[in-house]
Amino acid sequence: MQVLAVSSNNYPCIMSFDSGQSNYIEGGRIVIDTGWTKLYQDYWSGAGQSRYVVNASVWLVDIEKRFGTKMDLYSK
Repeated sequence: MQVLAVSSNNYPCIMSFDSGQSNYIEGGRIVIDTGWTKLYQDYWSGAGQSRYVVNASVWLVDIEKRFGTKMDLYSK
């Protein structure tokens, strides 16, 4: 596990794991975020909450390994 963030009392609160495999049998990616209240409706409008969830979701999908290419998500 790689610790990405710690809480104010120095405990890990956001962690990730990447097994290097991109299939359902041998492994994949995991994101653990213990700050679940950020998903409450009252906190969702906070700065960057939706971007954080979208970025974590895209990382979990592992687009580069699944499709074999880098995708430019911002091209028009």
